[in-house]
Amino acid sequence: MLKYSLILLCSAATVVGCGSDDTTGPDADYVDTFTNGLSRAGEHFKVSIVEATPAPPDKGENAWTLVLTDAADAPIDDATINIRPFMPAHGHGSTPETSPAVSAGADGKYTIEKFVLIMPGRWTLDLEIKGANGTEETIQFAFEVEG
Repeated sequence: MLKYSLILLCSAATVVGCGSDDTTGPDADYVDTFTNGLSRAGEHFKVSIVEATPAPPDKGENAWTLVLTDAADAPIDDATINIRPFMPAHGHGSTPETSPAVSAGADGKYTIEKFVLIMPGRWTLDLEIKGANGTEETIQFAFEVEG
């Protein structure tokens, strides 16, 4: 009976530990379910993926259109954004290590014309954001790439 109680207690602790108040990035096992409009908010910025090619992200070349807003949902057009793909299970990133987002003009839109996911598996995609006022934040998405 004690054995089953310990198993139940450990299972409950695992379930409780799955949630996170950290909206800047998922925990080590989290995987996002891709949809157009998928958003993640940090303390200073909110990023939405409004278009992806391919969708969901896959092995090989990928491209995204993002919308960047501040905490009040006002579009930000003068930030610097770089994407840093990383494969935690293997301890490596991709080549090139980062790819820049290019401002698409107005309404907070940015495009990342090409970033490469070199193999199937779980990838974290860190968006390293620097506002014109010097505010910096990293917002992370995570996807299971089929390939």
